[in-house]
Amino acid sequence: MASIVFGLLAVSGLFAGAMEDGNLDEERTHSFIDWGSYQYRVQSYININEASSINERFYMRNQVKEIILRKISAGIENIYVDNAHKIMDILDENENFQREYPIYLQSINIVRMIFRSSMIEASTALPLRGKEGLLVHLPLPWATMTYDSLKEPEYVGEAYHKTRVGNEFESGLVPLQYSGVIIDLRGMEVNEAIAPRIFSQTGKLIYGPEYIVHRIGTQRGIVGYAYDMNDAEVKVRAGEAAFYTVALATKGLYKTDVVLSNKDAGRLMQHPVTLENLQKCRVVLLIDKKPDPGSINHRKSRM
Repeated sequence: MASIVFGLLAVSGLFAGAMEDGNLDEERTHSFIDWGSYQYRVQSYININEASSINERFYMRNQVKEIILRKISAGIENIYVDNAHKIMDILDENENFQREYPIYLQSINIVRMIFRSSMIEASTALPLRGKEGLLVHLPLPWATMTYDSLKEPEYVGEAYHKTRVGNEFESGLVPLQYSGVIIDLRGMEVNEAIAPRIFSQTGKLIYGPEYIVHRIGTQRGIVGYAYDMNDAEVKVRAGEAAFYTVALATKGLYKTDVVLSNKDAGRLMQHPVTLENLQKCRVVLLIDKKPDPGSINHRKSRM
């Protein structure tokens, strides 16, 4: 897949020749996903010859873009999409995505480039959501499933009695409506993903791209990740009346999916308004904070 990208985006031989002359030297690159803004961020520190002329430094800008593009391509291909796929897996499996992926990478824009006496500091960010984001291009099973309508005896308003919701989930006494859901995964082995799913402990899918229309999912992102209840993402995404719960476990090859108890799954499925809010991606996963991405390139092995 790298050949596809570089075939479209490689810089000219003029700039490559400058690199061979030694104007650019060893570089350090840090990359990570900022889930608050849904951006893939890359920051590079590239050594240069202090004696480089102004003209040489002008041409270096194109070389820096090539370096960052190479790092971004490798990093993005290792992003987890769901419990069984990375971006590289979908590139291998889906011809349409093979064609669209290089187009997405062409949107790269160097956000900041600062020339020091012997170093270039450069940073950029690619969107994962929004009209130009990666989610727009991913072949996910958008809105291929719908929630069954909750009717009597599953839902009978304030007179709700103990029964079973959807013939599987044991319900509470009163169906409550929630503005969203906050699921605590701290202390568990979990990897952030673009399209995680939520299951009941008996294996029923209760949340994922299957329930979300493409327009909403690509605009908002399927879930938000936060480190504690004070993070802005919690209230912004899940709302003031969110259902808070602790996951039973994570699952899947890449440990991206969430398992809830049948009781908690039932509470999420009790009220039609709650289901509507789930379909608006009002889901937050609380996870352990990772090391500072500026200190080490910590996500290479995890993504």
